[in-house]
Amino acid sequence: MITFDEFKRLENHTLILGNVIASIQNVVLQTSREKKSKNIDEFISTRGSISGIVDAIVDRSIFEYFSVYHTNIKVLSEESFQEKIANDNYRLYLDPLNGSLHYLQAGDNYEINLILFKDNDPILGVSYKPSKKLLYSFYYDDFYLNSLPIINQNDIEKYSNTILFNKKVKKEIIEKLKEYGYETMISINDNDAALRIMNNDAICYIGNDINIWDYAVTGIILKHFGGIINDFSKNNIQFYGRRTQELVMSKNSKINNDIISIINLVS
Repeated sequence: MITFDEFKRLENHTLILGNVIASIQNVVLQTSREKKSKNIDEFISTRGSISGIVDAIVDRSIFEYFSVYHTNIKVLSEESFQEKIANDNYRLYLDPLNGSLHYLQAGDNYEINLILFKDNDPILGVSYKPSKKLLYSFYYDDFYLNSLPIINQNDIEKYSNTILFNKKVKKEIIEKLKEYGYETMISINDNDAALRIMNNDAICYIGNDINIWDYAVTGIILKHFGGIINDFSKNNIQFYGRRTQELVMSKNSKINNDIISIINLVS
């Protein structure tokens, strides 16, 4: 069992790591602006390697942390995931850099996510957005924002509605969202697409798989304070599986119904 003091130590460890990767982002971007030599340009042109370095720093640090303090816990990282694990009693899912595209593009929508399960029950979780100084965490049934107890949904507005798809964004979805009164902004890269519903602070990621480390921490917190977590057929989502193909996280039933209606209408 992890004690509350150990949970706080892990929380602080994640906070330090988050600030380190934010500093790396700032240094690289500042260097690219100030230095225009050929070598620097070549260095910046391979920014993808920077996210790999950041992944490795966080990944290794968390692995070492648990190898010292909790040898009975298996760490399952996005960067070094093993489908078959020796100990399924305690397992910790880790995403060392969720939102690497935003990170590389000087954006602020990136985070470190980790969540610990005993069997199929979530014990603790930490999600830290360094650029926004938002540290969300939970320890059993206690929930925190920047180490202070979360009182209600107003404390989790930044995670209020998240919609995740396994399909491409359709223009019909955009148009229907506008008809329902949602202002939208969309960005697309080679691998997935993101749809932000501006006035409700909702983010929609479209990809082939949705890993548990992408949504479980904030999903568990949101659900505890009255949020709705389901798929496109309004079936409840379980948090202990590794992947899910469809996921809608909403702060209330109206938004949930709107989003699911639109998705199913144009699918």
